[in-house]
Amino acid sequence: MSESMPSPFVRIPEHVQPETFCVGSLDMIPKLLVERFGKPFPGDGNRVSGEFIFADGNGTTFYIYDWKMTGEYNPALSPDEFWDLDDVVLLQIGGCSRDRTSLHRFLSWLDGVLTDGLQADQDWLGSLSAQSCSAEDQERLLQLLESGGSKTRIVALEAIRRIGQPIATPRLLKQLLSLLHLPQPIRPMALRVLSAFASLAHTSWLQSSVMEQLDSESVSTRCNGISALGDLGPGIWSDAVSARFAELLVEEPTVRHALLSMSWVSHRAPPPPTAEIVSHIALQLSNPDAEIRRHAARAVPALGKGAAVLDVLTTLFRMLGEANRSTRVSAEVSFERLGQIVAIPGFLSHLCQSVQSRDFPVQASALRVARRLAKTTGESEAGRHLARLITSARSHTE
Repeated sequence: MSESMPSPFVRIPEHVQPETFCVGSLDMIPKLLVERFGKPFPGDGNRVSGEFIFADGNGTTFYIYDWKMTGEYNPALSPDEFWDLDDVVLLQIGGCSRDRTSLHRFLSWLDGVLTDGLQADQDWLGSLSAQSCSAEDQERLLQLLESGGSKTRIVALEAIRRIGQPIATPRLLKQLLSLLHLPQPIRPMALRVLSAFASLAHTSWLQSSVMEQLDSESVSTRCNGISALGDLGPGIWSDAVSARFAELLVEEPTVRHALLSMSWVSHRAPPPPTAEIVSHIALQLSNPDAEIRRHAARAVPALGKGAAVLDVLTTLFRMLGEANRSTRVSAEVSFERLGQIVAIPGFLSHLCQSVQSRDFPVQASALRVARRLAKTTGESEAGRHLARLITSARSHTE
C-alpha cells in the first residue's frame, strides 16, 4: 500500500504553547500574514509581540513569530504597528522537531497559500470594468486598497483609474488621500488617480477630505494633508483650506512642513497669497530658529506677486547679511527667483531708511542683490546709497 500524502497545514484556532525552539527564519511582510490568516495570537508583550500557529493532520506544528521587534527592544513600534508593516522583515519559525523535511514542506505550503491569495486578488482587480463593478465589488476594492500589500494596492489603483467616474465617492477619495504618505510607487499612482478625479468635478469632495486631514489631531495626518495640497491642482485652495493652511504656518508642529511644501520643486499649485498667508510668511522670516527662516525664505517665491510687500522683502533683504551662509544663500536665491516682482517703486529708498549697517556683518550677498535691484528699478542713486550703508559695516570675510 502506498504511503498517503501528508495533509496540508492549517492555522490552529486556539493559542497553545507546547515546548518549542527556533528551527529557522524567513523574510516576510507581516501585513501579508495578517491579511491571509487574521491577527496573530499575542506574545509575551516584550520579546514576542505576536505569533501564528500552524499544524498538519499528523500534528506537525510550526510557529511564526517576531523576536525583539517591539516592547523595550523597540519602544517606537507597537505590536499593532508591527503587524501592519508593509515591508519585509525577518520573522522566526518555531517548532517541536528539527526535521528539515517537514520544515521545507511547511514553507512550501505557506508560499503557495500566500502567492495564490495575492494572485487571485490581482486577477479579480484586473477583470473589473465600469460595466461590471457592483456595490459589493467597490467594497472589496476599498478593502484591498486599505489593507492590501504594495503590489495589490498598485493593481487596485490601476483598476480605479481605469474605471473612473462610476466609483468616485467621498470614502474612496479619503482612502486615496491616506495613501499619499506611502513611498513610491504607491504615492505617485494615488496622486494621478486623485488628479483625474479632481478634473471630474469632484473638487468639493477633495476639499472636504483634505480639510479633515488638516484638522486632524495627528501631526502626521496634518502633514500628509499639507503634502497633498500642492499636487491636487489650484481648485483645491478654497477659502477654508487657505485659511487653515495659514494657521499651520504658525503652528509649531507643522510650520516646517508647511513652509517646505511651498518650496518643493514638484509643487504645482502653490497657496494663494492671501493676507494671512503673506503675513505669516513675513513672521517666519524673523523666526529665531535659523532653519525656519531658511524655509520661509525659500517659500517666498511661491507667493508670486503676493511677495511684493515691503514687510516681506525688507526682512528678506536683512537675511542677506546674516552670518549663517545657508540663510544668506536662501535669501539671495529667492530674490533671483522673484525677478521683476521686486521692482516696486521706492523699494530701494525704503531699504535705505529701514536697514542699518549692523544688519550686514557679511556684505557680499547684500551688495550683489542691491546692485541688481538698482538695475531692475532704475533707482541708481538709491542703490549707491544702500551700497554705502552696507559697506560701512565692520568688514567681515565670507
